[in-house]
Amino acid sequence: MIGVVLWCDQADRKAVIWCDDNGDLAFYHDKDGGLDPTGFFDAGDMVQFEVDICRNLRQAKNARLVQEHAFSGLPERLKNSAVMSDSGTAQVLPFAPRKITGNMEPALRKA
Repeated sequence: MIGVVLWCDQADRKAVIWCDDNGDLAFYHDKDGGLDPTGFFDAGDMVQFEVDICRNLRQAKNARLVQEHAFSGLPERLKNSAVMSDSGTAQVLPFAPRKITGNMEPALRKA
């Protein structure tokens, strides 16, 4: 699956990821330090990962960076654009698709 990091804690190596299927958010924890020990994801990074369901939560595993800062500013835009309707529910905000740059594996390219 592909997603965008909405929040991360670099010290604890945790992240919350918005998934491309628009389902539930996925939670990631790099417990083993499998990623580069000098860096970790930033909010706005596009990542590829596998999903497991554990206790009704989506958990991302084997995450890797696809494009750094692909959607930088997205968490702030979501926070600042959250508008509640008269019924007390949030409105859906449309986002235009962005072209992915850089080298990607053939399985990730869209036909």
